[in-house]
Amino acid sequence: MLAEKQIDKELLPMTFVVTGTGRTAVGVLNVIEKLPHKRVTVKELPNLPKDPTLIYICQVDSSDIMVDGDGKYDKKDYKQHPERYRSLFEEIVLPYTSCLFHCIYWEPHFPRYVTKKGLHDLTLKQDPLKLLGICDVSCDLEGSL
Repeated sequence: MLAEKQIDKELLPMTFVVTGTGRTAVGVLNVIEKLPHKRVTVKELPNLPKDPTLIYICQVDSSDIMVDGDGKYDKKDYKQHPERYRSLFEEIVLPYTSCLFHCIYWEPHFPRYVTKKGLHDLTLKQDPLKLLGICDVSCDLEGSL
C-alpha cells in the first residue's frame, strides 16, 4: 500500500478531485476511498501538507465553484439561469488536482468546468504539470470539459 511504497515527492500532495454528488460520483468515491485518504474541501486545496502516505480527496459541487456577476451562488437561480454564472474551477481547483474524476451531468447552456484554453494555460504555468489524468465519467460529448 501507500504506507509502504509512498508517493513520489514530485507528485505531492496527491489530490483526487471528484465533481458532482450523484450516483456516479458516489460510485467513484466508493472505489477511491479504499485507498489511504483524507477528505478535504476546495478551500483547503492550496494548503495541503505533502504527505506521501495518503491521497487527498476533494468532492466538488457547483456551489463550490460557480458564481454570478456579484460573486454569489444560488442553486435555484443557477439551475434556472446558468448563463449568469461562471466557473472558478480552473482557478481554484484545477491547479491543485492530480487526477480529476468528472461525474456531472452537463448541458450546453451551463458553464464549462475546464476549457481547452484553461488546460493549455495550466501546462504553461506548472512545471512539472501536477495534473496526471482526467477521467470523464460523464462523457458529455463537447461537454463541460
